[in-house]
Amino acid sequence: MKNSTIAFIVLLFAAILATVAYLWGSHGLAHMDIDAQLNHKFLVAAYVAAWTIQFGYALRLFIKWQTQKRATARIDRDRR
Repeated sequence: MKNSTIAFIVLLFAAILATVAYLWGSHGLAHMDIDAQLNHKFLVAAYVAAWTIQFGYALRLFIKWQTQKRATARIDRDRR
């Protein structure tokens, strides 16, 4: 995969995750005061950022692993 494809997948996943987290957490905000609402939204944003970074790193490791696997197969094929 190209880097632009990977970046698009990560950003798309982050957008979906942020939307779900916002919609899931916003149903009880009508009964909270303004400080609690802001704290809740910052907490949701922090979780979204953390999970996006973690999934992006896992995707990077997976791509690196695939590249090394292909390079090893190519070296083995060239030896024959």
